[in-house]
Amino acid sequence: MPPNPIPNFTVRRRAPLIDRVALYGEFASVMIPRTKLHDDMINRAAYVFITGCYPSHLRPRSAAILKQITRHFRRPSSLDGRNGDRLLHDDAIRDLRLRSHEMVNAVQERVSQRFYIQTDRGPDTRRGYSKIFMFRRHTDQMVIDKITINLEGAVKPGWD
Repeated sequence: MPPNPIPNFTVRRRAPLIDRVALYGEFASVMIPRTKLHDDMINRAAYVFITGCYPSHLRPRSAAILKQITRHFRRPSSLDGRNGDRLLHDDAIRDLRLRSHEMVNAVQERVSQRFYIQTDRGPDTRRGYSKIFMFRRHTDQMVIDKITINLEGAVKPGWD
């Protein structure tokens, strides 16, 4: 049998290409990478990816884009598995590079340390996309640690 003509080659596995027109719909023409709108939508989509719900007080275009790239999900869709009913499409997660977002990584690290996500601080409070409120419980279910994680992944004690 003749020797293999191409010895020791490796095949790179690539994810399928993203159909941006199908993903963003009528907003495909304005969702251009490295523009202000695209960068803003990365942060808003990171909030939805973490909490499973929309931030409050969004401008109509941002809300419409988030509605386009998410879908309703029956089970809790937040990273801690407790809250939320919105799930981002896989192509949106890949296109916006949310798995490498600083806030997403910081929240995932805290969830692995048994912190829970608090989507809001009570009635009549905003759910701003720039902060994630988290807490940890003691064995008797009392809240012992409250932290706030911002867009850059910085952790601050308390919810102020």
